[in-house]
Amino acid sequence: MEFSEDDCRGHPRREEAVALLLQRFAYKAKLAAHNTSLVNRLFGLTAGEPWCHRASRPFGKPHLPAYRVIVGTYGGECVSAACFRHVPPPRRGSASQAFTELLLLAVGNDHERLGFATATVSAVKRSCALAGSAELVVVSNGHHFWRRDQLAFELTHEPTAGGNTTDFSKLSKEIFVPWSHGISLLRCAITAEHAAAAPVEQAAAAAAAMAAQLNAATAALGGGGAGGGGTPRVGSACRGRLLDAKAFSRKAGDDDGGGGGGGRMRAPRSLAER
Repeated sequence: MEFSEDDCRGHPRREEAVALLLQRFAYKAKLAAHNTSLVNRLFGLTAGEPWCHRASRPFGKPHLPAYRVIVGTYGGECVSAACFRHVPPPRRGSASQAFTELLLLAVGNDHERLGFATATVSAVKRSCALAGSAELVVVSNGHHFWRRDQLAFELTHEPTAGGNTTDFSKLSKEIFVPWSHGISLLRCAITAEHAAAAPVEQAAAAAAAMAAQLNAATAALGGGGAGGGGTPRVGSACRGRLLDAKAFSRKAGDDDGGGGGGGRMRAPRSLAER
């Protein structure tokens, strides 16, 4: 497994990243228009300002070009994508106020539970460290993936039990929250150790090894693993479904796609009409 990073609008595999994100975040009829518009705006494919529910106002155009994407590939195929931005400290602030906001994380339907998501998060953390961020903040739909001890995230904000809305009134960071319901925020401290390439390489190698084993197993069963010198593809045995904010009952060891965002979301009518 290999990773490449660039800004969302200039990444050479932009179209593949967009297709993968839409596969995971625009598969429900209620969310398709909203999330398609969001992804297209982040990647510069359409104009307009998405709505920020935390601030109750449009998210300014100057912020959108700051978003970057890490694309994970396996056997030449795009298997994961993470969309994020590095936020520098205020002009008179300290370096400890710099942070990174991870907005979208997705793994392809055919590549779930193989460690690709975990390896991609490691790559994002390395980018955070190299950019000087003190912490990584995840905008999540409550997906159980982020509760894994291995990822070392702590929950800072979560929805209320009744209205399924989240109180961001005491949040000092300018976090972009493009969804109205079921949103949690989690944080992870970034240290110098995250800048090392070795942990990312180890996680990527482990994911690739798991995929190769599954390919071999499915091929042995006649299930269409890697074949004849072509691109290795994971068979349908690893396919799963994206979990929403209510699906916490499954074990925390799973490695599903669509870990960031993608929960029960409602866009304001003004946004849907833009």
